[in-house]
Amino acid sequence: MTDNTMTRRQMLKVSGLTALVVGGALSVGTGARAAAAGAFSAGEGDPYEAWRSLPRDGSPQALVAAAILAANPHNTQPWRFRSGPDGIDVIADRSRALAATDPTGSEMVAGLGCAVENMTVAAAAAGSTATVEMHPADAGDALARVTIARGSAGENAALFPAILKRHTSRGPYAVDQPVAAAALAEGDALLASLPRVQLSWLQGAERDRFGELVNQATAAVVADGAQSDEIDRWWRATRDEIERHRDGMTLDAQSLPPVTLFLGKVLPPQTQEQNNQSWLKTTRDVHVKTAAAYGLLSVADAGDAESQLQVGRACQRLHLWATANGLALQPLNQVTERIARDRGQGRTSPLEAPLAELTPSGQTALFTFRIGHPTVEAGLSPRRRLADVVES
Repeated sequence: MTDNTMTRRQMLKVSGLTALVVGGALSVGTGARAAAAGAFSAGEGDPYEAWRSLPRDGSPQALVAAAILAANPHNTQPWRFRSGPDGIDVIADRSRALAATDPTGSEMVAGLGCAVENMTVAAAAAGSTATVEMHPADAGDALARVTIARGSAGENAALFPAILKRHTSRGPYAVDQPVAAAALAEGDALLASLPRVQLSWLQGAERDRFGELVNQATAAVVADGAQSDEIDRWWRATRDEIERHRDGMTLDAQSLPPVTLFLGKVLPPQTQEQNNQSWLKTTRDVHVKTAAAYGLLSVADAGDAESQLQVGRACQRLHLWATANGLALQPLNQVTERIARDRGQGRTSPLEAPLAELTPSGQTALFTFRIGHPTVEAGLSPRRRLADVVES
């Protein structure tokens, strides 16, 4: 049993509180609030329909259906797609940019890379090969084109079933169950076809040092009004907001125990400051405390769009691989976000030198995540319809 696992007595106490809330407080409006917050419909309905099934025919529609299920920064889903005779163009949706949190746009490009990776896996599962070509810098928001060669099976087709099962696991990981060295080595080998990206595993003392940087960076984000406000704007607290936006962060996607999730919805909504303090505590006591290891993805040229895209592809590939092997993964990019934020404001971040010490020489860290064995099932995140993201 881990430090974050409820004992039977604790569960009975919480269950009793749930019964009190459901049975007694319904009469004073809690029932209406529960319904409005989606307490009885977690992961159900149209905003989650994309997760129910995925075509395996390799058609452009099937590839885009796979793409929209990819990981992306703060579930902003910053993508559009245009299908033509020469392939599928992957386009950055700048209206979904995070100016304070991702001032360089590297996370947005990485998110598009995650979508591209799902497309290549879906193509391989259909017996085809997807080729990814970058658009020239003067092509505007069109970043890359994915072309399909049928009858020539691509790599990683075995990862296709994991596309529907992959979710960001923000709950506690088993603190007494490390990820085997052989498994981490398998993750290394998985990225051989993405030569611009280098993967480093942080374990032991390096893990602890990076975890402290994550705590410091999270506190800095919360103290930064612009970053805090920007993240709060993408928080979807009610079912109505989820139905209208079909994006953003939700309680359902926080990997909470069922009883805790229910109470989080039926009790009065938290203020932004309360949410900030909850995030700080969860980062310290759950995300950092229970990480078996951290993965660090670095590149030689942090400003190169193709390198940023390959970082996203690497992250998505690793996440699919982790899902297929019963492992959990969660991006933790607060450190790189704070460094970019400080640089954009003409400051040297106090996090920059410590992160550089954990990064291979000559490389710049662009993406970091934690990995481990999950103890709580990850929830679904809402997704926009294909019609919302496909250009005619």
